[in-house]
Amino acid sequence: TSTLPAPFVPLPANTSFRGVAFAPVATALAAAAPAATPEVSVFPNPATDQLTVQLGGAAGPMQVTILNMLGQAVAEQRGTGSRLTLGLTGVAPGVYVLRMQTLAGVSSCRVEVSH
Repeated sequence: TSTLPAPFVPLPANTSFRGVAFAPVATALAAAAPAATPEVSVFPNPATDQLTVQLGGAAGPMQVTILNMLGQAVAEQRGTGSRLTLGLTGVAPGVYVLRMQTLAGVSSCRVEVSH
């Protein structure tokens, strides 16, 4: 019996239809080990006029971006070291995604801005 809804019917293996050949396909998937993401502390949350990002572990270059719910960047700051303070003047109150990129990888978290 067919498990396909009408008007569809199952095709036998190695069937052709209007010049298009259909054949069974076997797919193999491999899983890669997840990359290590940097350990990050973000405070205060909710934030009013500034937001501090503290990188745990080795210091280095970092880029912090605040994204609205449409994925648009509303604030961005680059720096080196293990701590970065991001000014929030001009950022409307609301919920945002903070994305931090370092040499160790990318991490993100939800932050709230309330003036």
